[in-house]
Amino acid sequence: MKSGPGLDINTHVQQLSELKLEIPMELCKMKIPDKPNFYSIKNGFTLIEMSVVMVVLGIVIGTIAPLLISQIKQDRIREVREVVRVARDEIVGFARVNGRLPTRTEFSSQIGHTIDPWRKELFYLPAEGMTGPDDLCDDIDSIAGLSIEVPGRDQDVLRAGFIVGSKGSNHESNTYFSSNGVNTLIQSKTQDSLNDEGVEGKVIIKSYGQDDLAGNKYDDIVEFVTIYYLDSRICP
Repeated sequence: MKSGPGLDINTHVQQLSELKLEIPMELCKMKIPDKPNFYSIKNGFTLIEMSVVMVVLGIVIGTIAPLLISQIKQDRIREVREVVRVARDEIVGFARVNGRLPTRTEFSSQIGHTIDPWRKELFYLPAEGMTGPDDLCDDIDSIAGLSIEVPGRDQDVLRAGFIVGSKGSNHESNTYFSSNGVNTLIQSKTQDSLNDEGVEGKVIIKSYGQDDLAGNKYDDIVEFVTIYYLDSRICP
């Protein structure tokens, strides 16, 4: 049988079997790459992306931080107001039991709430004649009391029996007592020269943020009680 003109098919098969193919060694050593695993590729942030993130964080912090600080400050002021009110009520309670107001020394030792949330002692100032030694109700009508200069009022509040207050967040008193032309900062008994048993004159209270007599920002939190109120609560 012929596969072509003059060529036997057996001869053709024999020639193919004798054919040798030489494969270069370089091809044998080549490593076929694995299929890429796209899930194992770790992508980092670029400098631009990081800059954008930092800008956004800055905007968020700049917006929230002042609100948060303001809220914390307001919460602390509410706490201080409550402490001062409780101290006021405890002073009135002392008067009910003893027939007189406590002296400034007694305030520090016998009143339960005398420290504000900033861990500073409250200041307290009674009017002259309110701390005894006689029963307050015997001659309460003759006691002049303190006058209080209150912001927003055209006239002073007359015949206050005592004041009590916190020095505020600056830890420095801004409330002054004025008598005979002399202005004295009201502080604790050990920090000022005011009489332990009471004084007669004017107390100057400013609005929050106003300048006090020395030009400092006023942030004291003050409560006062009039003699009329004390008369109705402790005298039969």
